[in-house]
Amino acid sequence: MPTSFSTIYKDIINTFAQLLRGEFGGAAKVYIAEKFQRQGNQSIRLENIGQSFNEINDDRFLNSYELEIKFYSIVNIRTDITYKDFFRTVHRIEQFLLSSQETFEVGKEVLNFKISSIAINDLVDDEVNVNGLQAATFNIQFSQLKG
Repeated sequence: MPTSFSTIYKDIINTFAQLLRGEFGGAAKVYIAEKFQRQGNQSIRLENIGQSFNEINDDRFLNSYELEIKFYSIVNIRTDITYKDFFRTVHRIEQFLLSSQETFEVGKEVLNFKISSIAINDLVDDEVNVNGLQAATFNIQFSQLKG
């Protein structure tokens, strides 16, 4: 049986959120949502954007997931310093994710994930209407064998 969205939220996305809160909680509000919510000048949003599964044999499935981690920074006056701060934080998030690759555990398994892409200022829906909003989108892919 494939892992449901509720299970991935409980196990994996909440673990990602807790780790990000531990690292960035003082500087950025970390939340799980499908759409942008203004949570101060800096925030990190997590969303499960895809799930697929393949039957391996009669009793085991390989579930593939795609997770989006989006960092938001609202800057009213854009200067070299604000751009440097934004890209420094984006780099910190990337390095944090890369350093967590082999140590991120869900249950008793090590979750082997990879950053498939990083996009800068890829704004969608209501994000376009927020003045001074800068965003970095990290797409993460991982798989889990269940059964």
